[in-house]
Amino acid sequence: MLYLHEEKISSLYNLFNTNKRKILGTRPYYVLDTLVALPKHERRGAGSMLVRRGCERADAAGVVAYLEGSPVGEPLYARHCFKRVGGLELELGLRRWGDTEVMRLIVGASTHTRADMD
Repeated sequence: MLYLHEEKISSLYNLFNTNKRKILGTRPYYVLDTLVALPKHERRGAGSMLVRRGCERADAAGVVAYLEGSPVGEPLYARHCFKRVGGLELELGLRRWGDTEVMRLIVGASTHTRADMD
């Protein structure tokens, strides 16, 4: 079981929020939250369906759709009009569990809403 210290969680939250504010300022936005599929269910359209639904809701509200995801998901996001607007690298310290030390994330924003990200 992976135990996360409260201070570490708070630091991650602050890192993501600071990055989000740097990119979006005070504009309203919808966040597309974490999306993960079991390997046996990958490439069956569930990811596209969820991203499309999130974008439709953001469009209806007239706000940008925003996400933080792995580089592996970038082609999926690009198919739904997301463009990379930033990135993050996190030192995780997970080597003792046989995992990588750095997690790389892309930050994307949907370009088909009326909110301009340029």
